[in-house]
Amino acid sequence: MKHFDIMTLGVPILEFTRMELDKPFSQAGLFYGPVPAGDPGIAMNACVRLGYTGTYVGATGEDAFADCFFAQMEASGIDVAYLRRDSSHDTALSMLTQFSDGSRDFVFTVPHSAAATLCEDDVCEELLKNVSWIHLSGFALSISESSARAHHKVLALAPQETRISFDPNFRPQVIDRDTYLRRAMPLLERCDCFLPSRGEAALFARPGESEEAVCQRLSYNKAVALKDGSNGSYVFHRGEQRHLSGYRVEEVDSTGAGDTYDGAFIAALMDGKDLWSAGEYATEARAVAVTRRGLMDIAPTREDIAAMMSRGR
Repeated sequence: MKHFDIMTLGVPILEFTRMELDKPFSQAGLFYGPVPAGDPGIAMNACVRLGYTGTYVGATGEDAFADCFFAQMEASGIDVAYLRRDSSHDTALSMLTQFSDGSRDFVFTVPHSAAATLCEDDVCEELLKNVSWIHLSGFALSISESSARAHHKVLALAPQETRISFDPNFRPQVIDRDTYLRRAMPLLERCDCFLPSRGEAALFARPGESEEAVCQRLSYNKAVALKDGSNGSYVFHRGEQRHLSGYRVEEVDSTGAGDTYDGAFIAALMDGKDLWSAGEYATEARAVAVTRRGLMDIAPTREDIAAMMSRGR
């Protein structure tokens, strides 16, 4: 069986984004899309764009949106041998509108889509023995019980030496907090790399514990980076904390920027960089991504990241 540097259990989804800020879904307006999306896939795609091989485990419908998603996988060079088409369900869709205060609103069809049919049978034990890194997402395990069981099967069967990253990516539009935590805690405990966004680390806090304290506690046995949007990120190692400030760029679209950060952080660690350097590299990758409209199709190259580093903050 072919070896892959990275795999993910994904949420194959096509996204439509409002072209104007501050337009709630209750108002008519123009959308940009469809754009192949889904946070774990965006992260893996960013890693593949930086020179690594990847394979996608998931399910789409048998429709034009699926064709669009598969076309992006081909363009990105991502293996689709484990990306299943399901003729009885539609491909997942999402609608996104963004506001000038930085907040966002989503509408998802995911819980009733092909993506939600991901199950234990989709997880190939032999594949798990032939990947170096597995990237998992809290959103992906949120969309159905069967998807959660697929994630837990990965945890049970992945070799101990296989590195696992976990982005909590909590979406209250599709799951309540208690159910989410029940499904997510095994991933947090097993992962080697924890990649929350601001606000998400607090989900795992003990009474009276700040987000930074959560990250410091976890950093004694795993790599931890707390993403903070345009403010950059915080990287933690054995209780030590460093702030890596963001780059001053003109943001065109920040959607998927945190996932691009994940993919670049993973690639940097696979390159052999230390945690601080990986955080810097990922911060630069995010800065490139937000200057472009798109998701997987605009993932930065090594040359793009080097150019951002050269221009400075």
